[in-house]
Amino acid sequence: MGDTGSITTSTGRVRVLDATSVVEGLTRHLGYLVEGSIEAGQEAGAAIDFDRRESIRRNHTGTHLLHWALRQVLGDHVRQQGSLVAPDRLRFDFSHFGPMSEEEIGRVEDLVNSEVLRNEPVRIYETSRQQAEGAGAMAFFGEKYGDVVRVVEAGHYSVELCGGTHVSSLGTIGPLQVVSEASIGSNTRRIEAVTGKASLARFRLFEGAVEQAAQRLRTQPSDLASAVDRLLASQRTLEEQLRTLRSDQLRRDADALAAGGVGATDGPMVGRVVGRRDGLEAAELRDLAIAVRDHPGVEAVGLAGVTGPERVALVVAARKGSGIDARAAAILAAAAVGGGGGGTPELATAGGRNVAGIEEALVKLGEALSRSLGETVPKSELESETGVHPKPGSEPDSQASA
Repeated sequence: MGDTGSITTSTGRVRVLDATSVVEGLTRHLGYLVEGSIEAGQEAGAAIDFDRRESIRRNHTGTHLLHWALRQVLGDHVRQQGSLVAPDRLRFDFSHFGPMSEEEIGRVEDLVNSEVLRNEPVRIYETSRQQAEGAGAMAFFGEKYGDVVRVVEAGHYSVELCGGTHVSSLGTIGPLQVVSEASIGSNTRRIEAVTGKASLARFRLFEGAVEQAAQRLRTQPSDLASAVDRLLASQRTLEEQLRTLRSDQLRRDADALAAGGVGATDGPMVGRVVGRRDGLEAAELRDLAIAVRDHPGVEAVGLAGVTGPERVALVVAARKGSGIDARAAAILAAAAVGGGGGGTPELATAGGRNVAGIEEALVKLGEALSRSLGETVPKSELESETGVHPKPGSEPDSQASA
């Protein structure tokens, strides 16, 4: 990334947002006037944002070391495919056939930081391209080189052709941390890293997070992993207990629903259960319907309930061989809640977002299952069974038969 800073004359000042090379020997400065005015021919003073440039330098030289370390760990097939050197981070795209393991990333970091600790000087000189390539210099992706090239030797091992700004010694880079590594295409990987102040800030961020976690778990940072393991084990135990309690509750609820459907041996309610249960997950509502259906004397079950904000779930379960089409009943009822459904003749699920239509859906479930069983159910008994009343204009046909 180009430099930023300011250009000041005796009559005004420009804030520089970017500086790029237009042609050899000519730099374009892009910015805006912050005070006064400037005129052609005025003598001007240019001041670079020094801290920002130093950060770019650290990341740029760090990129050279990263390239070298990747080739050491992964192999000589690694070649640069793209790069971004910014004040806050560096990004390096390279050729490689698969994801890097944590162990490989650690080895790359160790190699780079070992070179940083050696604090060897960074040598920059110009020579012929032939001599540079003979000395093992690598050309960066996308750069154009003439007969005379600029060589950057970052310590003993990294030798690149490069025209950018660099630190004077490797120790200036500070610690390098790899932040991420991922695929960006076929046989192309992207690695992002930070150096210098950004790396120290990241250390501090993670150290603070570990300290806070340790305090909340009432342990020492060094024992944090063990404390987390104990917490997870306790959570698993509680989740198992909760599953057992919910299973017992569903079983009791299934018993109660089934008893309401088969309690009178000579009434129109025999063999059919329709009910509403809010607050269950869709899967729990399904399990409840199956449990009710499996009770002796129950032929078909239709359940509906609110499972979340603007979410309604419907389940229809029918005993095999009963002649009842659970799927048809579910689809019919789902229209009342603005949704659809599907499944098999023995078990079907549906859903929608119109919570206000759940009462009508229950009535439709009752009608559909009654017709399937060949019953003629008076409207008053259907309303009593479902606990809801159809809206005006949607009364069930009490004389409908199979």
